[in-house]
Amino acid sequence: MKLRITKQGAPIINLDSIAILYENEKVILAEIDMFSKNCSIGYVVFGSDGKLGFEVIETQYSLHLDESKLGEPTEVLIEDYSSKAWDIFMIECSRYTIRIVLLSRN
Repeated sequence: MKLRITKQGAPIINLDSIAILYENEKVILAEIDMFSKNCSIGYVVFGSDGKLGFEVIETQYSLHLDESKLGEPTEVLIEDYSSKAWDIFMIECSRYTIRIVLLSRN
């Protein structure tokens, strides 16, 4: 799974630590490590241009943020899966990781 940060806000994602926990032609389960802790998912994007993405926001309990960008969300695109073929079924941000489940539309 390849992610691209389109807008770096206060929450910091560790793009070098993405684990695919399960994958077949219908389901993909991945975990993404967070440098920042105790963040939340703001919204999920299903772009008409075929892009899937999500926003990570800080909470009052967040730690290890980019202090120069407090109050700004981090926006992320999932580059290698199109919204024309996949849906984000579930996404959650726990204390240390983002977990995401993609389901095939086929």
